[in-house]
Amino acid sequence: MDLTQILTQQNELMDQILDSQKALRKSVVDRSWIDLQKSTALLNDLSAKFKVLDLSRSNCGQEAGPVEKVLISQIRSKLLKSRIENTALTDYVKITQGFVQNILEKAVPNRRSVVYSKNGTIVKSQPSSVVLNKVL
Repeated sequence: MDLTQILTQQNELMDQILDSQKALRKSVVDRSWIDLQKSTALLNDLSAKFKVLDLSRSNCGQEAGPVEKVLISQIRSKLLKSRIENTALTDYVKITQGFVQNILEKAVPNRRSVVYSKNGTIVKSQPSSVVLNKVL
């Protein structure tokens, strides 16, 4: 394959990766765990294909002409969008995790207490069970 074909395939693959990332984010927000697994598997597959193409591009040794430079610019732009999508998803998960953790700490306050044995060592207390009948 020549450089133009490799870059074209990478560009098309980046479109698929961006669509998959949007589906992944939607599945996390909607709490659709089956869709999350499917999206994660698809993203892993697409990432592996992109990596193979990137290795092919590195080994190609062909100089980039004007057409190739346009494709490289498009790929870089899509990679930046992908990074932004990853950051947004990571932030959402961190905020949601902190929110749920805060609720659990307030609902089960004895989790924070420390119990010492007669020798002065910290004894881990048994975790309390919490059952919710609501979706957070």
